[in-house]
Amino acid sequence: MRRVSIVQGENAIVVEPGVVVSTLLGSCVAACLYDPVAKVGGMNHFLLGEPGADHRVSAGDMQRYGVHAMELLINGMMAKGALRHRLRAHLYGGANIVSGLGSIGSSNAAFAHRFMQTEGIEVAHSDVGGTSARKIEFLPHEGRSRCTKVADRVPDRPRPRFAAARRRRPGAVLMSCLPVPQPVSIEPMPGYDPYSAALHGVMAGELREMRDMLERLAEVLVADPHFAACHIEQLQSFDYLIQHADECMNLLERIAAGEDLLGAIGQVRLGAVQDRLRVALQGC
Repeated sequence: MRRVSIVQGENAIVVEPGVVVSTLLGSCVAACLYDPVAKVGGMNHFLLGEPGADHRVSAGDMQRYGVHAMELLINGMMAKGALRHRLRAHLYGGANIVSGLGSIGSSNAAFAHRFMQTEGIEVAHSDVGGTSARKIEFLPHEGRSRCTKVADRVPDRPRPRFAAARRRRPGAVLMSCLPVPQPVSIEPMPGYDPYSAALHGVMAGELREMRDMLERLAEVLVADPHFAACHIEQLQSFDYLIQHADECMNLLERIAAGEDLLGAIGQVRLGAVQDRLRVALQGC
């Protein structure tokens, strides 16, 4: 089974069997579309439904918005043989996770349903809203999907795993659509270097400090309701930044614990980051 991971602003279109497309969602929405006759399917992952009337968006950022991401996905599928009137949809995400940003998740979910209704696309399954992050797995060729709730709610204050990690203030807001994974106990690989492991551990701790700084900055920004309302698109980008910090931090911790490099990289959940890491290893 081949796996393809996508992140915010990306999509994947599949025409062959045995391929799973996956993503992780908070307030973002993923639309899984498939044509049951042509056996063509695809998934996207968008940040917001559509930009504000007075918000200028560059061409490169348009794919982060559902109004553009949906057309990209549909047109890509039609280019591979799907027909618009045969499309079926599974919709996921739209959770209201981040305190201070209001019901942005609900707005995203409402946009997705409104788009499908306008375009005459049947919604065969929908799991949106709530306060849980979601992991989505989609078999495009078969038109089957699975949703796993990552947590009942992303914790406001995950416990630091390093003694040097700074204490967070009570009531602070976690600006991530993913819970911080807990460390896993593994056996060190042959040739384990404790000095290199210590260095990787310290680097992971430094990344945690930067992650905490992003959270504290987010707290300050969302404290002003007017500012938050005017800059909701930019504030939502904290989700993506913290996902990057989480993945890099957890990768370093796995290496510090003695896991082999390929195994550690294989657990990185951001597809673009994992691809760059694999390319870097190939060049060594």
